[in-house]
Amino acid sequence: MPSMTGEVAVPHRIVHVLLLALGLSAAASAAAGEDAILFEQAPGPDGQGADVGGYSRPEDILRSTEAADDFAVYDADGWTITSIELVAGWACDQARPDCLRSPSRFVNLRIVPDQRGRPGATPICSAANAPTMYPAAGFGSAFPTTEVRFDAPCALPPGRYWLVTQFVEYEPFDAHTGLGHSTFLYAFTQPGSANGSPGLYRYTHGYAADPICPEWEWVSRCVNAWQWSDPAAVDFSFLIRGRPGRDPGQLDLRLTATPYDPAAPDACGGTDRIAVTPGDRLNLCYRLTNRSGADLTVHTLSSTGPGAASEGFERRVGVGDTWQINRTVMVEDQTQIVATWTAQDARPGYTWNDRVAATYLDLGASPTAQRGVDYLELPFAVDFFGASSRRVCMMENGYLHVLAHENPVACRTSAQPAQPLPAVLPTAEPAILPSWLDLVPAATSTSGTYFDVVGSEPGQRRLVFEWREYARYQASGTEPGTITFEVTIDEASGAITFLYKDMQFADSLSPAGDYGQWAAVGLQHDANHALQYAYRDPVLADGKAIRWQPTAPRTYTASAALQLDVGAPRLALQTATLEATAPAGASASLPLRLANQGDRPLRWNLEEIPAGAARTSPAAASEAGLLPVPAYALTLGNPRLRAELVSTDLAAQADGVEVILSPAAFAYLEDGESLRSYVGGAFLGNDFSRLYLLDLVGSLSVVDPASGAHSPVAERILPRIGQPRYPWFASLAWEDLTQTLYASGWMLDPDDEDGLRSRLYRIDAAAGTAEAVGEVQDGVEFAFIAVDTDGQMYAVDLQQDVLLRIDKHTGEHEVIGSLGEDFPWYDGLSDPRDRYPGPGAGLAFDPSTRTLWFWSSPDFNIFTPDNPGLYTIDTHSGAATRVSPYSPAIANVLAFGIAMPYGDCARPGEVPWLSSAKAGGVTAAGAADEVVIGFDAGGLSPGRYTATLCVDSNDPQHRHRPLAVPVGFTVTGAEGDLFADGFDAPR
Repeated sequence: MPSMTGEVAVPHRIVHVLLLALGLSAAASAAAGEDAILFEQAPGPDGQGADVGGYSRPEDILRSTEAADDFAVYDADGWTITSIELVAGWACDQARPDCLRSPSRFVNLRIVPDQRGRPGATPICSAANAPTMYPAAGFGSAFPTTEVRFDAPCALPPGRYWLVTQFVEYEPFDAHTGLGHSTFLYAFTQPGSANGSPGLYRYTHGYAADPICPEWEWVSRCVNAWQWSDPAAVDFSFLIRGRPGRDPGQLDLRLTATPYDPAAPDACGGTDRIAVTPGDRLNLCYRLTNRSGADLTVHTLSSTGPGAASEGFERRVGVGDTWQINRTVMVEDQTQIVATWTAQDARPGYTWNDRVAATYLDLGASPTAQRGVDYLELPFAVDFFGASSRRVCMMENGYLHVLAHENPVACRTSAQPAQPLPAVLPTAEPAILPSWLDLVPAATSTSGTYFDVVGSEPGQRRLVFEWREYARYQASGTEPGTITFEVTIDEASGAITFLYKDMQFADSLSPAGDYGQWAAVGLQHDANHALQYAYRDPVLADGKAIRWQPTAPRTYTASAALQLDVGAPRLALQTATLEATAPAGASASLPLRLANQGDRPLRWNLEEIPAGAARTSPAAASEAGLLPVPAYALTLGNPRLRAELVSTDLAAQADGVEVILSPAAFAYLEDGESLRSYVGGAFLGNDFSRLYLLDLVGSLSVVDPASGAHSPVAERILPRIGQPRYPWFASLAWEDLTQTLYASGWMLDPDDEDGLRSRLYRIDAAAGTAEAVGEVQDGVEFAFIAVDTDGQMYAVDLQQDVLLRIDKHTGEHEVIGSLGEDFPWYDGLSDPRDRYPGPGAGLAFDPSTRTLWFWSSPDFNIFTPDNPGLYTIDTHSGAATRVSPYSPAIANVLAFGIAMPYGDCARPGEVPWLSSAKAGGVTAAGAADEVVIGFDAGGLSPGRYTATLCVDSNDPQHRHRPLAVPVGFTVTGAEGDLFADGFDAPR
């Protein structure tokens, strides 16, 4: 880490400069029509440089870092930002011709809303690969800043934001060799942390050899080569120029809110500031007016705060037209919601040209080419249909996935013949398809998938993906006939080129299938949008090239903010228990005292809970007319390959009666992932407004079954370790006794490269993080877990088909017994490490009947399951009993959660001898209430009677778990009864 002045003593003369700002003053006024300084963090005397670079050389990608610092827009009319000035510097060898001339030519800047004290995911404004402009004075007595200007002014509503910075580099500077080039942001101590949060820092991947900060953390905690006088007050130095107020934009976006009313889902008469309590539902109204002068057809709406999500739409909004969208969200503790609407006049796309001249690059002769590749992390990001990604999968069937998610399932190849585009691929990820058909490696020494990077200068490189000597599946790969083709992607232009070297199989099936006669060729964005060049048409001649040139639509963006005045009531019971005594036939009364220690009105009501209230077994539930046991899960609606939320009533299940799955409030999780990604589901405690979902690679999110809102919690609860596919996760389970969320999953077995070891994790749902509890030994691989009301954890081992008892503190296990049925385990294809949770939604525990449920599909097949059904498992013997089948038309069910409450207050009922003067009320903030509770011994025999009185309220801390007051009532002998003291009483 560099100091702020001087040179590094190495054999070469190293220029190592940190550019300090001179004369930056927030008080500086702008001349008429000029930009003013809107915000400034001027450098202090104790600064050091923090390396902030995105390195594109493959071996250095994992060393890439980012920096972020916050600022606040207080002007009621917002700001219009035109440029950012960074106090930055660089290190390089002066002997290199590019050292002083071009310190760092490009930088990526993003302005994002605040999300719980950290940068949000969706930028409001950005400058990608923006040229950095250093003043002409260059080096001298003054250390200048570097300025970055936005292509279009950035309009921000009032609120808190983060500036995220990353310089574009190729190779990090090495002071010992003089090679490389690194750029540093100036970080310094501010007295009292005057400007909000400290500066933040992270390794963008988090998997470097020394992964200090894989997630956003104070820069003083990440850059440990230096010590600041006050680590909590270290900021980066930057300056914002622009104008107060927001310029009239080409889009006009308004965001208002009203309390949620199911009878008025399209309400839009609210304001941009509203008083709320955590747990309240709001109806958000987004109204977009098009003032751009062009018809807009493709839209993306993203927002921060509760229900943070990004949705895409296609709808024509003509010039001057207004379009309204409503969303329902649940309030948490955020104080603002910032919405960003991006609209385009067309979809990002491509035009093709098959008359171009191109040279085929033979990777078989390249000494730098990688062979046998599937999952790849690229040295630079690829823009594909308007989205950027550095992750791809080479599929053996002749196409390339550009991954929007870190999903190792996407790299599986399945034997699927070509279809017309757009097609339902085994995964919903975007695809580049030079020659999609059933292919297998040939029996030659050089057959396989190859990858290489041509060129070393950033901005001038090409990616090359080659399918070399592939046979068609129909010929079993045993004949000599093969084809060879490749794809190149140009960094400078984004152009994608298909090149065909040898497209004649020359096997026993030829000429059928030669030259693309059985192939699909084109580009696919999703299952609904694609550009098809050819389908089952022999037009792929040897030596042919097809170039796809990206087309850029006109894009417009607008933002709006909603301010949330968050407060809450706080229920305090001043009566811990109620104990009354009365003679038989008489009555008594006691006061129940409660207070509101919060800053919002407290709404409360009382419920009586009889002693020993309990439900019966599920088999008798329906006949007994008891309350339903609602359960939720996700299903795969093939061929849509999207997750559909469904519900059913477990209390209504009976053997031979097919399970009825009812669509919940929304149809699909529109996140571009196939259902196979989701593996675990759980409700936390008695909060049934949020079904937590865990996917295969550790992404945590929540779904509100009532409104259908799907919100991310964390992209990964654990950083990826080693190979991109691990750790993998299998299920979620909630333990109510200690209020703990658990997950199960796998890691590679260090003693067996083809083996796995099951692991148990504790999940911090609020932070979106996980920690390992223990690792299961003895070859046990359990998938699904559940915890009963006593805190005992159970698991199903689908390798051995047994029920296990799990120690939650160590992960150690004990076999209870056989399930009595074969529940197959899906082993993927050829790789024994490609196991993932196979058949079913997993385990869930019903606290009302103390029943362990298992939702499974025996004889599982990924698209056509056979004999699926709901089972109960005897926790004493391990035996599984099918309660109900469900339709085999449903391809799979995952993320199973039961919405039944825990605790005594979960079973309200009538207590004849107990009454209250009022059933509920409203207590003002800071006030107290008293309720008279009556005890009636009329008709009661002498003895002691018990019940529970539950206080339900809108206190967010107790919204889903009422406070319980134990009630005791002792009935003595009747007044005047000669034998009331028990003399001569019956024994």
